[in-house]
Amino acid sequence: MKKGVESEILAKTGNDSVTRRSMLRLRPQKWLNDEIINYFLKNCLASRDEKLCAKDPGRRRSHFFNTFFVQTLFNEKNVDRKIKGQYNYEMIRRWPKLVPTRNIFELKYIFCPINSNNKHWTLAVIYMEAKKIQYFDSLGGTDWEKLEGLLKYVKDEYRATHEDKEMMDANEWKLVPCTSDTPRKMNGEFHFFIFFGLCQS
Repeated sequence: MKKGVESEILAKTGNDSVTRRSMLRLRPQKWLNDEIINYFLKNCLASRDEKLCAKDPGRRRSHFFNTFFVQTLFNEKNVDRKIKGQYNYEMIRRWPKLVPTRNIFELKYIFCPINSNNKHWTLAVIYMEAKKIQYFDSLGGTDWEKLEGLLKYVKDEYRATHEDKEMMDANEWKLVPCTSDTPRKMNGEFHFFIFFGLCQS
């Protein structure tokens, strides 16, 4: 895999592809990029979830936001320091249209990959039925700002889909930090995403 043009496409499903450059990031001690994470979420986990739901009509769908969801929700790419990092629901207001049910409140889980300071990938999972948002980090950390922001997103989405009404059970929701039984970093972050993606979905 090392030999060849870095831009060569080594994996392709529909309109999604992974280049040799990205594949090389699967080696130990390498930083995964958006291309790898997004390809895995959409073509492995989301595809698996769709097949499971097809076999079981009573099973609730899950949704796997790509790596740009949290970045956009928190204006993390904004060059203005006053705005960068600030929560802004309007930036992702149309994103739920990409959800299989077009309504997040009909989902079972929502997976939100998080780029932590451009150094490390973590994962937040919104449990729509259990009314909790949990943080998973193979290094054991917890980004409370992201957890609180995702809960605010759920509340804002409720208002947007229920004629501006407040979410009645908002006080029942819990924010769960990374727990001690969360497996610590194994042989690379990709294994971490595989483990939690398959277990939770």
